[in-house]
Amino acid sequence: MKKIVFAAVLAASAAFAQQQEPNVPLEMLVAFIRLNVASEVVSQAESMTSPLKAKSRQKALEPVFEYRDGVVNSIRERLVAVVGDADAAQETFGEFVGTYTALASSGDMDFLSSISSMIGLDPAPGSYGELRGAIIEKYMAADIEAAGRILSSIQMKVEERLKKIAEKRNRNPLKNSEAGAGEFVEARDDGESSLRSFGARAKARREKAIADAQAGMAQVAQERSVADAEYNAKKQAAAQAEAAGMRTLAEANAAAEAEAAQQAANSWSARLKSIATTTISAGTGAFAGTVGSRAGQAAADAVFR
Repeated sequence: MKKIVFAAVLAASAAFAQQQEPNVPLEMLVAFIRLNVASEVVSQAESMTSPLKAKSRQKALEPVFEYRDGVVNSIRERLVAVVGDADAAQETFGEFVGTYTALASSGDMDFLSSISSMIGLDPAPGSYGELRGAIIEKYMAADIEAAGRILSSIQMKVEERLKKIAEKRNRNPLKNSEAGAGEFVEARDDGESSLRSFGARAKARREKAIADAQAGMAQVAQERSVADAEYNAKKQAAAQAEAAGMRTLAEANAAAEAEAAQQAANSWSARLKSIATTTISAGTGAFAGTVGSRAGQAAADAVFR
């Protein structure tokens, strides 16, 4: 019965494809795999950000949700363009996913051969994993590359955030626990002290000493200004040389960071390809535990909600 339904869907798709250029079964399969990969990207990002607090986690996940929404919007626009009508596209996509998941989950090799032929794969892949791998390599390079960059960026942000949290926890808890020095309050002279006259003479001597010291300091400052001018000239030259060295170092560090980010992005892209070809199957990924009409309904709702 499932094969009869699939044959009817493919017959309708083939008839439409004869009138229109797009290969409808191919478009449907690409859309389904793109949807699964986008869901896997979100899942990986959510797992990475799980150690963060709610607010930080929400902010870190914003780029991946934007990525997923962009993929879904792209799928919807493409399907509508291929089928010609939103309602018809939703129904056709749901039927295709339902049939695909039902037959693929049982490892139906006749179905694999038929769908491979209809989407133009010759020779036919030997497994459904190879089928998904071929689709990813040929039609989803941009998706995988963008997903790799996003996951790499999230990974670096999470690592940086966790590092800052660890450093904060390791600070000296006694740093601010010492009591401050009390303010000195000078005793008020009520004018009756027998030392009043002595205090006046001492005050006069202090004022003279201060005046002499200020004069000496002014002379020292004048002499120092000449020496400072020479020193500053040398210091400026050294600073310029140091700045040039720092720029060179910063450029080298930036290049190293960019290379590390690119390597991380490539690693994530390779990992996503592996997941898509081995782990994501008819009953896993975005529609875990569902096959047939339930999977078809879920996929259609995810795209046309």
